[in-house]
Amino acid sequence: KLKAEKVAMKEVTFLAPKKYRNSGLYEAGIEVMELGVDEEKENLPWFATIQGYKGLDSKIVILCDVDDILEKNYSRFIYIAATRARTLLYIVGSEEFWKNHK
Repeated sequence: KLKAEKVAMKEVTFLAPKKYRNSGLYEAGIEVMELGVDEEKENLPWFATIQGYKGLDSKIVILCDVDDILEKNYSRFIYIAATRARTLLYIVGSEEFWKNHK
């Protein structure tokens, strides 16, 4: 949908509770630029851990792997991730996640 709306992928940041190599994005083969690891290249979205993105922001944030957030970190991680989006926030979770976190 974002590509169809011609959103520059550099304005999109994926946030997750774990590193890229352990994330669902990696398993799905979605290519990203890892914050602090990769230099800016092409028109790819950024990826960072939630805890590594404190103090930064992005036009669009996609919070993924929310099912893997430990309950003890849930409130803090959701707050950090949600406040990083300047314009749009997507939260990607399983049906079970949404049943448990209405």
